[in-house]
Amino acid sequence: MTRSQVQQAAVILLLLIFIGVWTLTRRGALPGAAVSTPAASSRPAAPEPPPRLEEERPPAGEPAFVRDIFQLPSLLFQRIREREAELRRAQEPPPPEPVIQEPVVLPEWELQGIFWGGAQPQALINRKILSVGDKIEEAEVVSITKERVVLSFHGQEVILEPKH
Repeated sequence: MTRSQVQQAAVILLLLIFIGVWTLTRRGALPGAAVSTPAASSRPAAPEPPPRLEEERPPAGEPAFVRDIFQLPSLLFQRIREREAELRRAQEPPPPEPVIQEPVVLPEWELQGIFWGGAQPQALINRKILSVGDKIEEAEVVSITKERVVLSFHGQEVILEPKH
């Protein structure tokens, strides 16, 4: 449908709603609707405000009757948006359960010395001489410098420095 056809359909729909509300108001079918009848006196009577009773309000969850036809489109669009939001929430997967990781307990490593000056640097850890790539208690030696030794333990980087 083109934009003009949609506009024409909207105008026709609003016109039909207006005629329906007007017809119901004229017949007195709407609660609180005033039916105009010719007054017996020459002076027009002041309009009475509609009674405000708690029974006139619809129960919770039921749609209220719209007396102002100009409010109807905004209410319809609001209900459409609410329904679309409900459908989106229903289609969304539930959030994943949080994964609780237990803390990694590091073994006690003591860097007792670093040997620097040979073909490759070496470190003395827990009385074992290790080079880059060697393993000690599930940890791999990543690098050895003059100041420290870097180990990889279960994806974490552990830095050992000599005690002075």
